[in-house]
Amino acid sequence: MLRSGAGSDCVVLCQDIEIAVHKAFLMSRSGWFQQKLKEKNDKMGKTVIEVHSHSLSQMEFVLEFIYGAGKIEEFEHPSIKKSFMTSCSELYSLGRDFKVHNMERYAILCLQGYLSTKLKEICELPSSPADDGSVQGRDRFIRQLEDGINTAVCLRQSGDDLEEPYKVLVDFVVAGSEVLLLDKGLQWDISEDVIPATFVRDVLLAQYRGYQTKWMRKLLARPDLPPRRVKCHACGEIPKRGERAVFNPGSLRRIYTQICCGNCAEDEDKLDKDGLISWGVFKQE
Repeated sequence: MLRSGAGSDCVVLCQDIEIAVHKAFLMSRSGWFQQKLKEKNDKMGKTVIEVHSHSLSQMEFVLEFIYGAGKIEEFEHPSIKKSFMTSCSELYSLGRDFKVHNMERYAILCLQGYLSTKLKEICELPSSPADDGSVQGRDRFIRQLEDGINTAVCLRQSGDDLEEPYKVLVDFVVAGSEVLLLDKGLQWDISEDVIPATFVRDVLLAQYRGYQTKWMRKLLARPDLPPRRVKCHACGEIPKRGERAVFNPGSLRRIYTQICCGNCAEDEDKLDKDGLISWGVFKQE
């Protein structure tokens, strides 16, 4: 109906592009359009609403949500090519700007659902050191996480009561901190202030002050414990029953258990510079 423009009685003009729309749809679902349609907007015999504050792509998102019964195709099937976290924060902001019914809530639900899935993925230990595909996926995700954090920080600073995406990301990093904060790239970006210091501070405080969102209570259902016979993180083999194995003492305090078989524990090529076992959730290059 939006694409065909059939029966339209109004035009939205954005970046010199006209989009045929319907007054009834806009007025029933957007407070911003409702206000605009009360003004005199007639030009050459038709109602024209000019939008100068947002881009054409942003305007198309708003209209797709209004006409799509509260859904947007791109958000139902996230792409790995773009930071979905950034997109959700932007959608949340658009919902606020145009006062679209349920658009902010939809953006937050999409963000929460995406992060719940990603938490399980990134917290899975590699089956072997050669498991490059999952490692690359984690690296890509962490870079997108950084983009999402910076977008949420900017959104939070832009106005009052625009901090829900920020709170969700704080809770997510708290929940996955045992894994996320082991990533060398993320550690470096934190030290170089690529990740805003305010976000790092709030993550640290949240570990002691409690979580920011109700969603976190469900998020705490983290990945299941690995089977008892865990694979050696160095060679990927399962130690035989009765064979000596070394456990990562840090992992025993959490749920992401790591072990190293006896042979690898004695192999100098697989030890770090101090002659100790080199532990790590992420494969180090």
